[in-house]
Amino acid sequence: MSSDGRRRVRGPYILIHELSNLEDWITGFEILQHHVAQAAFHDSLERSDPPRCHPLTRRAILEKIMNWIWDPDNVKVFIWIYGPAGGGKTALAQSIAEMCAAASSLGASFFFSRTVAGKKDFDRLVSTLAYQLALHIPEIREGIGLAIERDPTVFSRSLAKQMQVLIFQPLSAAAEDPSKKETMIKRKNVVVLDDFDECGDSSSQRDVLNVLSAQVKLLELPVFFLITSRPEQQIRVAFSKPELDSQTLAVALDEDLNPDDDIRLFLEQKFRELKVNHPSGSQLLDQWPSEDDIRHIVRQSSGQFIYAATVMKF
Repeated sequence: MSSDGRRRVRGPYILIHELSNLEDWITGFEILQHHVAQAAFHDSLERSDPPRCHPLTRRAILEKIMNWIWDPDNVKVFIWIYGPAGGGKTALAQSIAEMCAAASSLGASFFFSRTVAGKKDFDRLVSTLAYQLALHIPEIREGIGLAIERDPTVFSRSLAKQMQVLIFQPLSAAAEDPSKKETMIKRKNVVVLDDFDECGDSSSQRDVLNVLSAQVKLLELPVFFLITSRPEQQIRVAFSKPELDSQTLAVALDEDLNPDDDIRLFLEQKFRELKVNHPSGSQLLDQWPSEDDIRHIVRQSSGQFIYAATVMKF
Protein backbone atom coordinates (compact mmCIF):
# COMPACT_ATOMS: atom_id res chain seq x y z
CA MET A 1 0.00 0.00 0.00
CA SER A 2 1.34 3.43 -0.88
CA SER A 3 2.02 6.01 1.79
CA ASP A 4 -0.94 8.04 0.50
CA GLY A 5 -3.33 5.20 1.26
CA ARG A 6 -1.76 4.00 4.48
CA ARG A 7 -3.82 4.23 7.66
CA ARG A 8 -2.08 5.78 10.60
CA VAL A 9 -3.21 6.31 14.17
CA ARG A 10 -2.39 9.64 15.70
CA GLY A 11 -3.81 10.32 19.15
CA PRO A 12 -7.53 9.51 19.07
CA TYR A 13 -7.75 9.98 15.32
CA ILE A 14 -7.15 7.73 12.32
CA LEU A 15 -5.62 9.58 9.40
CA ILE A 16 -6.02 8.60 5.77
CA HIS A 17 -3.04 10.16 3.96
CA GLU A 18 -4.72 11.06 0.72
CA LEU A 19 -4.13 14.81 0.88
CA SER A 20 -1.17 16.52 2.49
CA ASN A 21 -3.35 19.22 4.02
CA LEU A 22 -5.45 16.61 5.82
CA GLU A 23 -2.60 16.07 8.26
CA ASP A 24 -2.27 19.83 8.62
CA TRP A 25 -5.96 20.00 9.51
CA ILE A 26 -5.59 17.29 12.13
CA THR A 27 -2.62 19.14 13.60
CA GLY A 28 -4.64 22.34 13.73
CA PHE A 29 -7.55 20.53 15.34
CA GLU A 30 -5.23 19.00 17.92
CA ILE A 31 -3.91 22.47 18.73
CA LEU A 32 -7.49 23.64 19.17
CA GLN A 33 -8.14 20.95 21.77
CA HIS A 34 -5.53 22.47 24.07
CA HIS A 35 -7.50 25.72 24.17
CA VAL A 36 -10.85 24.21 25.14
CA ALA A 37 -12.57 24.73 28.50
CA GLN A 38 -14.01 21.23 28.77
CA ALA A 39 -15.59 22.01 32.15
CA ALA A 40 -17.90 24.44 30.37
CA PHE A 41 -19.60 21.74 28.25
CA HIS A 42 -23.21 20.99 29.15
CA ASP A 43 -22.28 17.33 29.69
CA SER A 44 -18.89 17.89 31.31
CA LEU A 45 -17.79 15.44 34.01
CA GLU A 46 -17.34 18.44 36.31
CA ARG A 47 -21.05 19.13 35.81
CA SER A 48 -22.10 15.51 36.40
CA ASP A 49 -25.20 16.53 38.36
CA PRO A 50 -26.15 19.93 36.92
CA PRO A 51 -29.39 21.72 37.77
CA ARG A 52 -32.15 21.00 35.28
CA CYS A 53 -35.86 21.65 35.08
CA HIS A 54 -38.22 19.23 36.79
CA PRO A 55 -40.27 17.42 34.11
CA LEU A 56 -43.47 19.07 35.36
CA THR A 57 -42.09 22.60 35.70
CA ARG A 58 -41.16 25.45 33.39
CA ARG A 59 -43.43 24.03 30.71
CA ALA A 60 -44.49 27.44 29.42
CA ILE A 61 -41.01 28.78 28.85
CA LEU A 62 -39.59 25.47 27.60
CA GLU A 63 -42.35 25.33 25.01
CA LYS A 64 -41.68 28.95 24.07
CA ILE A 65 -37.97 28.28 23.57
CA MET A 66 -38.39 25.05 21.62
CA ASN A 67 -40.98 26.70 19.38
CA TRP A 68 -38.44 29.44 18.72
CA ILE A 69 -35.83 26.86 17.76
CA TRP A 70 -38.04 24.82 15.46
CA ASP A 71 -40.04 27.61 13.84
CA PRO A 72 -39.08 27.43 10.13
CA ASP A 73 -40.02 31.09 9.67
CA ASN A 74 -38.05 32.32 12.68
CA VAL A 75 -36.16 35.54 11.95
CA LYS A 76 -34.89 35.96 15.50
CA VAL A 77 -31.49 34.31 15.78
CA PHE A 78 -30.99 35.21 19.46
CA ILE A 79 -33.11 34.43 22.47
CA TRP A 80 -32.10 36.24 25.64
CA ILE A 81 -33.45 34.77 28.87
CA TYR A 82 -32.86 37.06 31.82
CA GLY A 83 -33.76 37.09 35.47
CA PRO A 84 -32.33 37.43 38.98
CA ALA A 85 -29.76 35.12 40.52
CA GLY A 86 -31.43 31.92 41.67
CA GLY A 87 -34.28 32.28 39.21
CA GLY A 88 -33.56 28.99 37.44
CA LYS A 89 -31.70 30.26 34.36
CA THR A 90 -29.03 27.56 34.47
CA ALA A 91 -31.59 24.79 34.95
CA LEU A 92 -33.43 26.08 31.89
CA ALA A 93 -30.25 26.32 29.83
CA GLN A 94 -29.22 22.81 30.88
CA SER A 95 -32.61 21.35 29.96
CA ILE A 96 -32.62 23.10 26.59
CA ALA A 97 -29.05 21.97 25.87
CA GLU A 98 -29.98 18.36 26.67
CA MET A 99 -33.14 18.52 24.56
CA CYS A 100 -31.22 19.99 21.63
CA ALA A 101 -28.45 17.41 22.01
CA ALA A 102 -31.03 14.62 21.96
CA ALA A 103 -32.40 16.09 18.73
CA SER A 104 -28.89 16.47 17.23
CA SER A 105 -29.35 20.23 17.10
CA LEU A 106 -26.93 21.40 19.80
CA GLY A 107 -24.08 23.15 18.04
CA ALA A 108 -22.17 24.17 21.15
CA SER A 109 -22.57 25.22 24.76
CA PHE A 110 -20.62 27.18 27.33
CA PHE A 111 -21.78 27.24 30.94
CA PHE A 112 -19.97 30.09 32.65
CA SER A 113 -18.99 29.88 36.30
CA ARG A 114 -16.55 31.76 38.49
CA THR A 115 -16.22 28.76 40.80
CA VAL A 116 -14.74 26.26 38.32
CA ALA A 117 -11.14 26.76 37.24
CA GLY A 118 -10.75 27.36 33.53
CA LYS A 119 -14.34 28.40 32.89
CA LYS A 120 -13.81 31.92 34.18
CA ASP A 121 -11.12 32.43 31.56
CA PHE A 122 -12.99 34.37 28.91
CA ASP A 123 -10.15 33.79 26.46
CA ARG A 124 -11.31 30.20 25.94
CA LEU A 125 -14.88 31.01 25.00
CA VAL A 126 -14.40 31.19 21.23
CA SER A 127 -12.05 28.22 20.95
CA THR A 128 -14.42 26.10 23.05
CA LEU A 129 -17.38 27.01 20.84
CA ALA A 130 -15.32 26.45 17.67
CA TYR A 131 -14.29 22.98 18.84
CA GLN A 132 -17.86 21.89 19.50
CA LEU A 133 -19.15 23.43 16.27
CA ALA A 134 -16.45 21.56 14.36
CA LEU A 135 -17.76 18.30 15.80
CA HIS A 136 -21.39 19.17 15.09
CA ILE A 137 -20.81 20.61 11.61
CA PRO A 138 -18.26 18.36 9.85
CA GLU A 139 -18.20 20.69 6.85
CA ILE A 140 -16.24 23.34 8.81
CA ARG A 141 -13.68 21.13 10.55
CA GLU A 142 -11.05 21.41 7.86
CA GLY A 143 -11.47 25.17 7.57
CA ILE A 144 -10.99 25.65 11.31
CA GLY A 145 -7.93 23.41 11.37
CA LEU A 146 -6.31 25.17 8.43
CA ALA A 147 -6.99 28.57 9.98
CA ILE A 148 -5.09 27.49 13.08
CA GLU A 149 -2.26 26.10 10.96
CA ARG A 150 -1.94 29.45 9.22
CA ASP A 151 -1.89 31.34 12.53
CA PRO A 152 -1.33 29.21 15.64
CA THR A 153 -1.31 32.40 17.72
CA VAL A 154 -4.92 33.19 16.87
CA PHE A 155 -5.91 32.26 20.43
CA SER A 156 -4.08 35.34 21.72
CA ARG A 157 -6.02 37.69 19.45
CA SER A 158 -9.09 39.68 20.39
CA LEU A 159 -12.35 37.81 20.85
CA ALA A 160 -13.70 39.55 17.75
CA LYS A 161 -10.75 38.31 15.68
CA GLN A 162 -11.05 34.79 17.07
CA MET A 163 -14.75 34.67 16.20
CA GLN A 164 -14.09 35.76 12.65
CA VAL A 165 -11.21 33.32 12.08
CA LEU A 166 -12.42 30.26 14.01
CA ILE A 167 -16.19 30.44 13.59
CA PHE A 168 -17.66 32.80 11.03
CA GLN A 169 -15.08 32.53 8.24
CA PRO A 170 -15.16 28.69 8.26
CA LEU A 171 -18.98 28.75 8.29
CA SER A 172 -19.14 31.23 5.42
CA ALA A 173 -16.51 29.40 3.39
CA ALA A 174 -18.28 26.06 3.77
CA ALA A 175 -21.61 27.64 2.82
CA GLU A 176 -20.09 28.81 -0.48
CA ASP A 177 -19.79 25.17 -1.53
CA PRO A 178 -23.26 24.23 -2.87
CA SER A 179 -22.93 20.58 -1.88
CA LYS A 180 -21.93 21.47 1.69
CA LYS A 181 -24.53 24.19 2.03
CA GLU A 182 -27.30 21.84 0.98
CA THR A 183 -26.49 19.66 3.97
CA MET A 184 -25.74 22.49 6.38
CA ILE A 185 -29.04 24.34 5.90
CA LYS A 186 -30.92 21.21 6.96
CA ARG A 187 -29.13 21.08 10.30
CA LYS A 188 -30.18 23.20 13.29
CA ASN A 189 -27.24 24.66 15.20
CA VAL A 190 -28.15 25.98 18.63
CA VAL A 191 -25.41 27.60 20.71
CA VAL A 192 -26.15 27.89 24.44
CA LEU A 193 -24.33 30.51 26.54
CA ASP A 194 -25.41 30.27 30.17
CA ASP A 195 -24.79 32.88 32.88
CA PHE A 196 -23.19 35.17 30.35
CA ASP A 197 -22.79 37.88 32.99
CA GLU A 198 -20.58 35.55 35.06
CA CYS A 199 -17.59 35.63 32.75
CA GLY A 200 -15.31 38.40 31.62
CA ASP A 201 -15.74 42.09 32.25
CA SER A 202 -18.42 44.44 30.94
CA SER A 203 -16.33 45.44 27.94
CA SER A 204 -15.71 41.83 26.88
CA GLN A 205 -19.39 40.99 27.20
CA ARG A 206 -20.36 43.93 25.00
CA ASP A 207 -17.69 43.00 22.44
CA VAL A 208 -18.95 39.44 22.16
CA LEU A 209 -22.56 40.51 21.70
CA ASN A 210 -21.60 43.17 19.14
CA VAL A 211 -19.55 40.71 17.09
CA LEU A 212 -22.26 38.07 17.21
CA SER A 213 -24.98 40.48 16.10
CA ALA A 214 -22.86 41.81 13.23
CA GLN A 215 -21.60 38.45 11.95
CA VAL A 216 -24.51 36.06 12.40
CA LYS A 217 -26.82 38.07 10.17
CA LEU A 218 -24.38 37.56 7.29
CA LEU A 219 -24.76 33.79 7.49
CA GLU A 220 -27.32 31.99 5.40
CA LEU A 221 -27.37 29.09 7.82
CA PRO A 222 -29.67 28.06 10.71
CA VAL A 223 -27.40 29.13 13.59
CA PHE A 224 -29.17 30.30 16.76
CA PHE A 225 -27.91 31.59 20.11
CA LEU A 226 -29.62 31.07 23.46
CA ILE A 227 -28.11 33.40 26.06
CA THR A 228 -29.04 33.55 29.74
CA SER A 229 -27.91 36.22 32.19
CA ARG A 230 -28.91 38.52 34.95
CA PRO A 231 -30.25 41.81 33.57
CA GLU A 232 -26.98 43.66 34.11
CA GLN A 233 -26.84 47.17 32.68
CA GLN A 234 -24.17 46.53 30.04
CA ILE A 235 -26.06 43.49 28.75
CA ARG A 236 -29.41 45.29 28.73
CA VAL A 237 -27.83 48.16 26.79
CA ALA A 238 -26.29 45.77 24.25
CA PHE A 239 -29.59 43.98 23.63
CA SER A 240 -31.45 47.29 23.35
CA LYS A 241 -29.36 48.46 20.39
CA PRO A 242 -31.37 48.26 17.14
CA GLU A 243 -28.99 45.84 15.39
CA LEU A 244 -29.24 43.25 18.16
CA ASP A 245 -32.76 44.06 19.31
CA SER A 246 -34.15 43.34 15.83
CA GLN A 247 -32.65 39.84 15.93
CA THR A 248 -33.57 38.97 19.52
CA LEU A 249 -36.48 37.38 21.34
CA ALA A 250 -36.17 38.58 24.95
CA VAL A 251 -37.79 36.49 27.68
CA ALA A 252 -37.96 37.61 31.32
CA LEU A 253 -38.22 35.00 34.05
CA ASP A 254 -41.09 36.65 35.85
CA GLU A 255 -44.55 35.93 37.19
CA ASP A 256 -46.01 35.58 33.70
CA LEU A 257 -44.27 32.21 33.53
CA ASN A 258 -45.96 30.94 36.73
CA PRO A 259 -42.83 30.30 38.85
CA ASP A 260 -44.92 29.81 42.01
CA ASP A 261 -46.89 26.98 40.40
CA ASP A 262 -43.67 25.37 39.22
CA ILE A 263 -42.03 25.72 42.63
CA ARG A 264 -45.08 24.10 44.24
CA LEU A 265 -44.85 21.13 41.85
CA PHE A 266 -41.14 20.84 42.57
CA LEU A 267 -41.69 20.84 46.34
CA GLU A 268 -44.52 18.31 46.22
CA GLN A 269 -42.40 15.94 44.12
CA LYS A 270 -39.35 16.31 46.37
CA PHE A 271 -41.38 15.69 49.53
CA ARG A 272 -42.84 12.52 47.96
CA GLU A 273 -39.32 11.35 47.13
CA LEU A 274 -38.20 12.15 50.67
CA LYS A 275 -40.92 9.96 52.17
CA VAL A 276 -39.87 7.05 49.95
CA ASN A 277 -36.09 7.36 50.14
CA HIS A 278 -35.36 8.69 53.63
CA PRO A 279 -34.61 6.00 56.29
CA SER A 280 -37.27 7.53 58.55
CA GLY A 281 -39.70 8.19 55.74
CA SER A 282 -42.15 5.52 56.87
CA GLN A 283 -42.57 7.33 60.18
CA LEU A 284 -43.67 10.58 58.58
CA LEU A 285 -47.35 11.44 58.71
CA ASP A 286 -49.30 11.22 55.47
CA GLN A 287 -50.40 14.82 55.87
CA TRP A 288 -46.81 16.06 56.25
CA PRO A 289 -45.94 18.59 55.08
CA SER A 290 -49.17 20.49 55.44
CA GLU A 291 -50.62 22.69 52.73
CA ASP A 292 -49.69 25.70 54.86
CA ASP A 293 -46.06 24.49 55.04
CA ILE A 294 -45.79 24.23 51.28
CA ARG A 295 -47.55 27.53 50.76
CA HIS A 296 -45.10 29.18 53.18
CA ILE A 297 -42.04 27.84 51.32
CA VAL A 298 -43.48 28.93 47.98
CA ARG A 299 -44.13 32.40 49.35
CA GLN A 300 -40.65 32.65 50.85
CA SER A 301 -39.10 31.53 47.55
CA SER A 302 -40.36 34.70 45.83
CA GLY A 303 -40.19 33.01 42.46
CA GLN A 304 -36.61 31.78 42.91
CA PHE A 305 -36.03 28.05 42.52
CA ILE A 306 -32.71 28.22 44.34
CA TYR A 307 -34.49 28.95 47.63
CA ALA A 308 -36.82 25.94 47.31
CA ALA A 309 -33.95 23.69 46.18
CA THR A 310 -31.86 24.78 49.18
CA VAL A 311 -34.73 24.04 51.57
CA MET A 312 -35.07 20.52 50.17
CA LYS A 313 -31.35 19.83 50.64
CA PHE A 314 -31.83 20.23 54.37
